[in-house]
Amino acid sequence: MTGHERQLRWNVFIGAVLGAGLGVLLIPGYGLIGAVIATSVAVASKNLLCVYQVNQLLGFNTLAICRKI
Repeated sequence: MTGHERQLRWNVFIGAVLGAGLGVLLIPGYGLIGAVIATSVAVASKNLLCVYQVNQLLGFNTLAICRKI
């Protein structure tokens, strides 16, 4: 709705590639725990990229822990 769909697309792509790469590396050695780690890192990196870009492009911070009191 803000006209930044391309940035979101790249964030999702980076998260997917990171998740797939970590899955290939971690699942054979660690099994289900490796899959959980790979998925968690991929989702967290995508979300943090989105937070950073919202801050840069729209000028406000969406993380409650970073807000001034």
